[in-house]
Amino acid sequence: MAAVAITLVDVVVFVPVGLVTGQIGSFFREFGFTIAAATLFSLVVSFTLTPMLAGKLLRHTGPEEESRALFGFAGAWNRGFTRLEHGYLRALHFALGHRVLIVLGALVSLMFGIFLVASGRVPSEFFPKNDQGRFVVTTELPPGTSLDRHDQLMAIVEERLQTIPEVDTIAATIGSTGFAGFGGGVGQAREGQVTVDLVPKSTGRRDVYAVAETARAKLEDIGGGMKTRVEVQGAGGPNQPVSVRVQGPDSAKLTELSGRIETALRGVDGLRDVTNSAALGSPELRVTLDEARAQDAGVSAAALGGALRSAYSGGVPTKFRRPDGREIDVRVVLNDLNRNQVASIADLPVPTTSGGQVRLGQIATIERVQGPSQIDRRNRQRVATIGASIDPSHTLGDVLPVAQAAIAAVPLPNGYTAAFGGDAEEQTRSFGQLFAALGASIVLAYLLMAVLYDSFASPIVILFSLPVAVGGAIGALWIFGYTFNIFAMIGLILLVGLAIKNGILLVDRANHNRTAGMTANAAMLEAGPRRLRPILMTSTTIALALTPTALQFGQGSELRAPLAAAVLGGVITSTLLTLMLVPVVYSLFASLGRLRLPKRRKNRLAEEADHVGVVLPVHLDDADLGAGRGKVAEARDQLVGRAADPVESAPPRP
Repeated sequence: MAAVAITLVDVVVFVPVGLVTGQIGSFFREFGFTIAAATLFSLVVSFTLTPMLAGKLLRHTGPEEESRALFGFAGAWNRGFTRLEHGYLRALHFALGHRVLIVLGALVSLMFGIFLVASGRVPSEFFPKNDQGRFVVTTELPPGTSLDRHDQLMAIVEERLQTIPEVDTIAATIGSTGFAGFGGGVGQAREGQVTVDLVPKSTGRRDVYAVAETARAKLEDIGGGMKTRVEVQGAGGPNQPVSVRVQGPDSAKLTELSGRIETALRGVDGLRDVTNSAALGSPELRVTLDEARAQDAGVSAAALGGALRSAYSGGVPTKFRRPDGREIDVRVVLNDLNRNQVASIADLPVPTTSGGQVRLGQIATIERVQGPSQIDRRNRQRVATIGASIDPSHTLGDVLPVAQAAIAAVPLPNGYTAAFGGDAEEQTRSFGQLFAALGASIVLAYLLMAVLYDSFASPIVILFSLPVAVGGAIGALWIFGYTFNIFAMIGLILLVGLAIKNGILLVDRANHNRTAGMTANAAMLEAGPRRLRPILMTSTTIALALTPTALQFGQGSELRAPLAAAVLGGVITSTLLTLMLVPVVYSLFASLGRLRLPKRRKNRLAEEADHVGVVLPVHLDDADLGAGRGKVAEARDQLVGRAADPVESAPPRP
């Protein structure tokens, strides 16, 4: 029963993790289903292969042979473990005699973990900082900057980056391209990006965040109006963790509101490199047609558009034949000087319907303005995005409440909204899904154990091992200096199955003892030392296996370390405190009359013992059936003789 319960609890714990959607689901969907399937197969192995190997490899030895075999380390180990069992038994006696004190200690452990998160001593963030050996420098110049000018300044950026010893390779791109519908892309000559790869971490280089701060300092005074932003390449790519979307119907009002929110974010401690997608526009010439004059002059909108298209896109009046016979288009356009002058555009000839021509300035107003390079929409409303980077000394959990308060202080008119996006939005969504998965795992584990043990109270006793595991998990994050992120959340879900395991082993054995006629306290006093070895074996194995990962040994261990630390701390505290708390809670529930024992059929050994009135030692399991029968037969012979009927001659059982 204990093996089945532990296995099925692991299944119902990990299946909800596999059902999580969104970005977090793409990370852990396969993880949850794989663990659930592997656990089911391990149950099959434990009922088939393991007993077969035990029957083949284990040999029965007498007391003398066993004592001779246990010499050296093995003997010292067993003698030490025997002393540990005796010490645990004395501690268990103390715990059962001071039940309120043990429950208060468990409560303090839980409150300590909650305090560490609530007070910010264990800060929260979406993804842990990881060193992939790459950072990205984003460059931005004033609107209208030419590609040649950007190239000149980019050469200075590359030269300064090459002076950093840890830099291995540099790849620079000038002129970003965004999607512009079916017509292709639209280039922005004022924007650029530099991808910097560092030498391998095994060379002993500095942390990538330290190198990025050095690069930031070297690029502060490039000049020429260039702005630079340095972002470390993380698991989700280089981005600004804090992103605010401002939506509304009117572009002018949207630009005003986004500017006010940008100012508010600049005042938040821990935020830097604040950008506003609505703050800068590209210089353009706006031509406003006077419809009345155009109609009087006989100029159509199509004729006006054709004249402007010829001036800027050019026309192909002829072709040039090259010496090799190939022909290329000869395109006639305005030169760069004239196409940027309002007076030159006003002198463009526009054909009329009567065959004549008029000047563009006679039928339209021409003005130089700043216009958006692209218009972003979300849910059929125009949107402006304000982004910000986070100082390495802060986390998303530190700055997010302050940023939310700063934005809430900016009044928004009706029809306009401001909402967080980026990592802040994803963190809220992912934490909500993972907490839902955690709650579903606990509820399913309870229902499963209620069915298996035919009791509503026994699962509650077992679940008391979870709070102490949570306190240890968060305490380990604090000790190791890690943040509370999605990987730490997965560690908490893992702890549900691992912590419940210890409680199942204790309660299952105690129920077995009470079925044999023992009181609740006596049942636990026997079950604790009896189950101490398997509990410590599994918990110690898990702790030793997770220690190297928690200490960040190996490349890319930054992502795995919070999970390992959370599980490591939770396993240690749940093992130590569960060995005291579960017996105490079991005793409390029994004294309140809330524990109903499951109905079990007596095995043949117990039936024979009842016939002769012998109370067998409780530590005899069904596995000891052969040896137990010998003891029953010996007791029968002593009581009634070999020829007597054991049923009629046996004295009544006390």
